[in-house]
Amino acid sequence: MGIHRSALVVAWLALAALALPACGGGSDAGTAAADVPATDAPTADTPAPAEAGKPVARIVFVDQEECCECTAKRIDGTWAALQLALEGNDGIPVERIHGDTQEAQAKPFTDMRPLMVAPGVYFLDADGALVEMLQGELTESQIAAQLTVNAS
Repeated sequence: MGIHRSALVVAWLALAALALPACGGGSDAGTAAADVPATDAPTADTPAPAEAGKPVARIVFVDQEECCECTAKRIDGTWAALQLALEGNDGIPVERIHGDTQEAQAKPFTDMRPLMVAPGVYFLDADGALVEMLQGELTESQIAAQLTVNAS
């Protein structure tokens, strides 16, 4: 019985490891919102998704303050890419929230679309409705594409 129980524990741990984003893994990088299942319908406190093509009026960057080195590198790289993509778009405010230490501030956004791989970049319209959400390691061109597609 002891060997059988050990095999179950090892199998469970292996499955759990597959469900978590791996450090240094690139398979989840740049995951678009369409790839992440929505969990709940919008509530009165959560704006409904915006219409396709609505202009981006605000960006919320949800990251982690306390994380491993590889996650910090992914967050820093995406933050730098966001800054480059926003050059010339000074009118779009950006709010940065640490999802692990500022949970209450992050909750309205993670309720809109769950964050599976930090960082998450939430593109919002003027009414605060979600236009798009990208997550993971993003490039300047991936972010700029959202600004271009949703330009007024």
